[in-house]
Amino acid sequence: ISALQGKPLLDAIDPLLAAAEKHPQVAQQAIELLTSYKTFVKRIVPRLNSLLRHESPDIRSAALRGLVDHAVQFADHATRRARGH
Repeated sequence: ISALQGKPLLDAIDPLLAAAEKHPQVAQQAIELLTSYKTFVKRIVPRLNSLLRHESPDIRSAALRGLVDHAVQFADHATRRARGH
């Protein structure tokens, strides 16, 4: 995961998703990094949705947390825009 942090964002998405899917012990860290890539959220959210059906409860949990974190960030941004901030 740390090796991917220095890569261009687009190049890191697929390896991070693969790591999250195959390795429950790093799923949360990989998904947190993925959801920080706000520019590519349209590409990431569908993949996180598919991880909600993964056989590993740790990976399902990490995917759900990632989706919730994204939703909270989106709602916060929308609220600020509505308030003119």
